[in-house]
Amino acid sequence: MFSFENIYTASDRIKDVIHVTPVMTSSYIDSLCDMNVYFKCEHLQKTGSFKARGALNAITHSSGNFGQALAWAAKSHNIPCVVVAPNNAPMSKLNAMRDYGANVVLCEPKDREMVCNNLRDTGLHTEMVDPFDDYRVMAGQVIYHFIK
Repeated sequence: MFSFENIYTASDRIKDVIHVTPVMTSSYIDSLCDMNVYFKCEHLQKTGSFKARGALNAITHSSGNFGQALAWAAKSHNIPCVVVAPNNAPMSKLNAMRDYGANVVLCEPKDREMVCNNLRDTGLHTEMVDPFDDYRVMAGQVIYHFIK
């Protein structure tokens, strides 16, 4: 279940390994929207996206940012990492995953979940975490200091 407690716990767990990124505002954008709009500069985060926040303790499928974030998180904790990626993923993303130490397993795009499940079933990896729909990933990606 997704809850404020999950957000706090995830934030506390990752606070020593991620950047505290700035929050910016724009009076021009505020006037266009007729409300206050805040921009969290997660492009300054490790791996260049907010995905680093939710990438701890996972095996996943990804063609980009989450795979890169998972590889970074694993390297930060000196643990092995496997990212299942579609064979049509951008080479720059695949190279970035490998540069962080990931073992990148390529497959047909339609087979990503099956390949992840097969790897998980070998017992060599933890559990499959969906990069989009997993509450643990969502809790890690919410910026606690931004909502408190």
